[in-house]
Order: sequence, then C-alpha cells, then structure tokens
Amino acid sequence: MPADTAELSDPIIYGTKMIAGYITHDVEQLTNYLFVQFNRGCMWYSHLDESKQHIVTEFGIVREYLGVRKTQNVFPEWVVDTNDNDPAATSGEVGNRHFLLQWSEKVPLGIPNVQGNLFGEKR
Repeated sequence: MPADTAELSDPIIYGTKMIAGYITHDVEQLTNYLFVQFNRGCMWYSHLDESKQHIVTEFGIVREYLGVRKTQNVFPEWVVDTNDNDPAATSGEVGNRHFLLQWSEKVPLGIPNVQGNLFGEKR
C-alpha cells in the first residue's frame, strides 16, 4: 500500500505487527513497564540514470521522528521508533502514557487485539 493512499506514486510500505503482553500481580504494576518499538534501516528511491549505465540512489524520504519534522529516514543503528517525544506506543492523544494499556483478569491463551479493559478508564 502506498504511504499516502491519495498519492499513488508514493513508495509501497510494508510493515509488521507485534502484540505483546506481560503478567503482573496487580493492575497498578502496569505503570512499571512499557513496550517500545525500535527501528533500524532506511527508505530510498533508486533509478537508472539517463545513460542507463548506473543506478542512482536518493535518500530523500523523510519522516517525523522524536517530534522533529522532516528527518531523513536513515537509521543505521537501532533507535527508538517514535514520532512523539514520548516513545510509549500507548501514549496516544490522551496525555497519559499508560492510559491505553489493556488488561485482562485471566491470562489469555493468545494475545487478542482487544482485551476490553483500558487501564486509564479502570484506574
């Protein structure tokens, strides 16, 4: 799928999805932990030059990173992957980095997408 579906010329972006969980003895212990996504790599455009003899690679794809707009999307080392200043993937727009954590009374056999209990609401 293109990065911007309104722009069919945008690069195709592939990705992965991760769902993780941990077991605590108390719901309040959820605030002791966070899952943080890391990234390493880059995005680029490449094409044959006019003579069709050489491949030209341009690292002109930019993204927002750590709250800074238009950062070149080149990360040769592992970095925390976040658009915000807070690397918590659950921070959202609610202002509390733990608000969107989900919890379950029983340990599920697998980890479903939705547990039904938002930490911020139950707290």
